Amino acid sequence: MINLGDRVKSKITGFTGIAVSRAEFLNGCIRFQVQPETLKDGKQLESEWVDDVELQVETTGVHQLPERKRPGGPHPNPERSRPLPARS
Repeated sequence: MINLGDRVKSKITGFTGIAVSRAEFLNGCIRFQVQPETLKDGKQLESEWVDDVELQVETTGVHQLPERKRPGGPHPNPERSRPLPARS
């Protein structure tokens, strides 16, 4: 099973990188966005979307997902405004 943050490799093309995003479609297709870790001429290479069945995990947990905290606290219900008068 592939998790976000795993280093993955395409069994077909050999393309490697970090799984940074996951998309699941209504037809059951699952694809991962793979971001390469290498640079070309000092610039970051573009990520690619790859079917999950084409990928194999090279290293698990290369990048850990940050713990997410929801900002703010309880919010009171806002006071509702009056409806605008009808135009004639």
